[in-house]
Amino acid sequence: MQVAYTETRHNTGVNTICIKYRLYPTKSQESLLNDTLAVCREVYNSMVIERTAIYEMQNKSLTRNDQNKNLTAWKKKFPELGTVHSQVLQNVSERVELAFQAFFRRVRSGEKAGYPRLKGRGVYDSITFPQLQTGGCKLVGEFIQVSKIGQVKAVVHRPLIGTPKTCIIRRQAGKWFACFACEFEPVPLHPSEEAVGIDVGLEKFAALSDGTFVENPRFFRRDEKALAKAQRKQAKTPKKSKPRRKANKVLSRIHERIRNRRHNFVHQFARRLVNEYGLIAVEKLNVKGMVKNHCLA
Repeated sequence: MQVAYTETRHNTGVNTICIKYRLYPTKSQESLLNDTLAVCREVYNSMVIERTAIYEMQNKSLTRNDQNKNLTAWKKKFPELGTVHSQVLQNVSERVELAFQAFFRRVRSGEKAGYPRLKGRGVYDSITFPQLQTGGCKLVGEFIQVSKIGQVKAVVHRPLIGTPKTCIIRRQAGKWFACFACEFEPVPLHPSEEAVGIDVGLEKFAALSDGTFVENPRFFRRDEKALAKAQRKQAKTPKKSKPRRKANKVLSRIHERIRNRRHNFVHQFARRLVNEYGLIAVEKLNVKGMVKNHCLA
């Protein structure tokens, strides 16, 4: 499975593509991955608490570099931090930095600020290897070599393109994926003099200037009954119980199926347009006005 991207007809420099592989870890590897996520979640929460406490007591704002330096002392005090790759832990401090930057940006712009919250169980669902040159994570044949975890079986449906820069190991609806961000030199498509205008709507997914219409697939409506049934079953289970966790997994799988179908449809439609036309014009939409008195599918 691959994240959608669009090639350009004109070479504009280095492009980035994300290639996503499905992982099939063993039970022991899955346990290690879950433990790694748990450690990263604890580090994230500790860093948020540390920033808040230092500001309240000393009126001083910690930076990402300050907290990275503190990680060395934390590793001596908490041996479990040694089970996680150092750059993965440093990425945790970067996520905390981004969360506080977004908070202050919203404060300055007068929006609803939303102070960075602590991550609960099951919320922190990914780890990032920001520099693959150090060997933290790499593709080896039909396996993904993950530091501290080992070689994890993967469905390598296509080779990596260009130079891999970062890798994110993600847990999604009970499944595991490896997402490689690669830099590559774009290959220009064959020149085309064809042009098309696109009008996006609600009844029809899109109307093209050549008079053709693209039907709205309405993937949500197609799975609405299955979704409602799964929600009813979930509502009948006790909270924080094994049946509730199973019901949550079924519910998340249905949402994932809808999301994948939408992604595949939009990607194929965009790919067809890019292949056929040299100029594509899209109207500037007022989405809030469109959905004000309508229900999206």
